[in-house]
Amino acid sequence: MEYVRIPQRRIGVLIGHDGETRKEFEVATGCTLEIDSRTGIVRVVQPERGDALLALQLLAVVRAIGRGFTPETARELLDPETYLEVIDIRDHTGHARKRLERMRGRVIGRNGKTRRIIEEQSNARMAIQGHTVAIIGSLEAVDAAKVALGMLLGGAEHGSVYHYLEGHRRSR
Repeated sequence: MEYVRIPQRRIGVLIGHDGETRKEFEVATGCTLEIDSRTGIVRVVQPERGDALLALQLLAVVRAIGRGFTPETARELLDPETYLEVIDIRDHTGHARKRLERMRGRVIGRNGKTRRIIEEQSNARMAIQGHTVAIIGSLEAVDAAKVALGMLLGGAEHGSVYHYLEGHRRSR
């Protein structure tokens, strides 16, 4: 049995209308989700002879939904070739609230431009929530997005980040 805590406001997204999303994930993996909507703790219980990999993948799906992804996007994590990475912006900025907000703004960009370019050029999906940036994609896509985020959070010019991403895209 494994567990993860997700924000209470995301519990409804995990459960879905009439429990449809939850049921779909349980059927796809053979695992059971035990959800405590009061604390936000979600336990993934695998059957006695169940596949441990599917339980871990379902745990990643739950974590991704908690970080802000839609169930449709999080479902991609049931593919063993798709990965989830969560980056804490505070690791690059410290805990100063103004600096955190400024860095979130750098990652998102004006009207979401920077986020959109990182997603398009790296072929990864991103969700920015609170003090974290979550990334879903292939190992190569996640790595490219992580490098781009590291550059931005380290103070690199947006143009330099875009140039790196273009080079990465051409080398694929």
